[in-house]
Amino acid sequence: MEREFDRLVEEADSKPSANMDDGNEFATTLWQQVRIVTHRANVSLFRNTDYITNNLALHIGSALFNGFSFWMIGDRVGDLQMRLFTILNFIFVAPGVIAQLQPLFIERRDIFETRERKSKLYSWKAFITGLVVSEIPYLLICAFLY
Repeated sequence: MEREFDRLVEEADSKPSANMDDGNEFATTLWQQVRIVTHRANVSLFRNTDYITNNLALHIGSALFNGFSFWMIGDRVGDLQMRLFTILNFIFVAPGVIAQLQPLFIERRDIFETRERKSKLYSWKAFITGLVVSEIPYLLICAFLY
């Protein structure tokens, strides 16, 4: 049995490979990869209701806090400082959103590193682009509500 197996291995090694290498690392184009990963990330975000509701609550809550904290600001010089402070408070919404997104991204990156990258399903460029593009509609809704 072992001699037969060795003979088969030697015979297979002596023949040229039947697979033709087209020189591409991945089976599809980068555009197709981005489309597939974006769709998958959209479905994942849509199903993650905790993330969406927390994101909306963060924006609405901070908008109400900021709006009611500086209700009826006048036109004096001291009030101009309050207006600038309002803008500063608006800028502080971004770290809250980033803090929410970071664990979600790390979880997805771990899946990418252990499964998809090794099997060459799609490139890291498609992975990052798909995650960013899938976040844009939710961020636009949050910005509109703010």
